[in-house]
Amino acid sequence: IKHETNSGLSASRNTGLRDSRAPFILFVDSDDYVASDYCEQLYGAITKYQADMAMCRTATFSSPGCKGSSFGHYWDCPSKSEEGCCSLDEEILKKINSCVWNKIYRRDLIADNNLEFPVGLKHEDEYWWRLYTCYAKNIAWTQISMIDTSRMNISHYCQYLKQQIKYLV
Repeated sequence: IKHETNSGLSASRNTGLRDSRAPFILFVDSDDYVASDYCEQLYGAITKYQADMAMCRTATFSSPGCKGSSFGHYWDCPSKSEEGCCSLDEEILKKINSCVWNKIYRRDLIADNNLEFPVGLKHEDEYWWRLYTCYAKNIAWTQISMIDTSRMNISHYCQYLKQQIKYLV
């Protein structure tokens, strides 16, 4: 673990990219919830198809019974099939979200092309992802969902957790 002064998300991600020795990289934000087999599923997809990256479906939700409550899938995979792999072309790129957090990437592709997150830029992950796709040739996918809780109000989340605890007791 590196202990540096807080320089923001991009600098932290760049430190992780620079110091990582694993063959694959994935990102999970602090406000994301991922399924217990999230890493396993993405790793399985990228290795099975020998792809440059793999992705999964995402969903957003807020706590039940709260104003603005919702649950829904968005940013689907390139195809409705359970899993697969395809070339990255303009039409496929239009269908895929440009966030970095629901995907797994090849570390060698990142290192060989000196890909870094721009420090100080808003939506840095969208920039980095677009840059990565300039070097990637294909993408694999799996239909598992990663739950993105970033749209969830924290007080609603606490209320949701309290409701879930009542069901467990």
